[in-house]
Amino acid sequence: SDGWVLSPEEMDGPSSYPFMAICALVRSDRSQHESWKLETAQRAYAAYSRKWLEQKQLGSIGWLVRAGVELYGATKDKGTAEFVLGVCDGLSGLQYDKLDPRRPGYFGGFRNWNSAGQVLEHRLRGILCHARRFSATNR
Repeated sequence: SDGWVLSPEEMDGPSSYPFMAICALVRSDRSQHESWKLETAQRAYAAYSRKWLEQKQLGSIGWLVRAGVELYGATKDKGTAEFVLGVCDGLSGLQYDKLDPRRPGYFGGFRNWNSAGQVLEHRLRGILCHARRFSATNR
């Protein structure tokens, strides 16, 4: 990848697998409820979202958000919702929002992830800390 366009392998590659599995667990729980499914999904999402913050792999962000949305839908955990909304807000802040006549195809796309990811990381770390405090006080 050149940093601007992700290949399908990068989008659905190994960094996305944990989030795909979390989606599957949550969906499975809808059709055949067993308490271990949501408990496992919540623990996994907490662990893998922290790992994602360390590595900031753009290819897995779609599945990160999807898993968080699915999990929130099942648990109504506000910490999960705040984290997902923070990821989305952070991403929107990384978009090209001014049309550059020299590069019209960049409009709406994302800035170089390596440098822009530092901005997102700072914002998400604060959100994650807040989400942990919220979850700890609401158990």
